Amino acid sequence: VNLIAIGAVFVVLLLSMKSITIPVILVLAIETAIWINLSVPYFTNDFVFYIAYLIISSVQLGATVDYAILLTSRYMEVRETASKKKTIVETLRSTTVSIMTSASILTIAGLLLWKISTHGILSQLGHLLARGTALSTLIVLFVIPGMLYIFDGLIQKTTVGVKFFNKKEKEDISYNPFVEMSYIGTDKIEFPLKKIKLLKGYNIEFNLIIELYADKMFINAEKIVVDGEKYILP
Repeated sequence: VNLIAIGAVFVVLLLSMKSITIPVILVLAIETAIWINLSVPYFTNDFVFYIAYLIISSVQLGATVDYAILLTSRYMEVRETASKKKTIVETLRSTTVSIMTSASILTIAGLLLWKISTHGILSQLGHLLARGTALSTLIVLFVIPGMLYIFDGLIQKTTVGVKFFNKKEKEDISYNPFVEMSYIGTDKIEFPLKKIKLLKGYNIEFNLIIELYADKMFINAEKIVVDGEKYILP
């Protein structure tokens, strides 16, 4: 039963993510949480009902792999426009609340089943579910981000139709050094260093010089810094 559940989840992830590496990372991470969960009774000299072992192996995998999918999907989305470090920060910032909310509900439900139920198997299932959910959540929030960071290059190579942002690559900056507008007068204005942030996520710094001659206005940006990389413009 456990192998069937693992295989089914792996195939679904393979088809939905269109990647070979991601399903391996996610399934391995959640299975690690399951193994830790089921190893606790061994070290505490407690027993586990065989039916409880079969059920919790599949339930914990199916219930908590969603957290890993949510986090990974967000990582893949942000990674197309940001570096690895920034992607990890943004991914955790935007998914932690959702993951913790769902995990808290499942953990509380397991604890209530453990404490309220008088049936041995049901009570043990609640205990295993609560502990397993907490373990899976910790691994999703603290282990999977590290694995995504380490295997970032391999993920890009083994995922169909994905191109991650690479800061080392020279950006294709379409630049017209002068923009001509109608104006009456003669003057020259130089603005101090300005900073803007494009929708794509790049941090850009530029010096802007506006030169006014008779009936013409010339806007000249002499230098642009994109995420710390300097571009000297013609």
